[in-house]
Amino acid sequence: LFRNEVSYTINKMPGGEMRHVAKQVIPPVERGERVEGWVYLSWLDAFGMWNNNGVYSCNADINRDDPTKFNTYAGNGALVAHEGKGMTTNFPINDGIFRMNFMLAKGSKATVDLPQGMQLLLSDSQSRLSGAILDTKSKILHKPNRNAYEGIGIWHTIVVECCKESMEIKRVELGGVDILSNIPITSKSESMPIQIKS
Repeated sequence: LFRNEVSYTINKMPGGEMRHVAKQVIPPVERGERVEGWVYLSWLDAFGMWNNNGVYSCNADINRDDPTKFNTYAGNGALVAHEGKGMTTNFPINDGIFRMNFMLAKGSKATVDLPQGMQLLLSDSQSRLSGAILDTKSKILHKPNRNAYEGIGIWHTIVVECCKESMEIKRVELGGVDILSNIPITSKSESMPIQIKS
């Protein structure tokens, strides 16, 4: 069996013939291969599709003595930025599905500039703004309808689906939980890069 994500129960009937069982699956994308429409950050050069402004590749864990900071050490498990630093795609984007893993320190915040003048907010705060969407043109803030942020030092996966055709952000998903849907985009903008800022 090629996948350990799936459990199987295989029974042999008494007196039945013994047969080998295998499941055929499509192999996963290999290092160096490409799938149209996805930007890969960890194969080959982590910054190959991004203009880097002070972001570096390392491993990172929350500092238990001072949870406002990370302990960093050699490795490739995370892309870390100090306050005011970030990275930008080196090509413009109209729409698409944006997926990112992130971890925050205590009190930290970050923004992700999305296509069409929308901005994703990530924040460790009592205001529960992680996953909120700000329309930078109208200044309307769309807060998550539920809190799926689990706290500092925990890796979270966020997915944002932007659709230029229907002029909306179709959904924002945090940790597998839908926290926003059908957010209207109030103004048409030119294609723009995705920008991540700390």
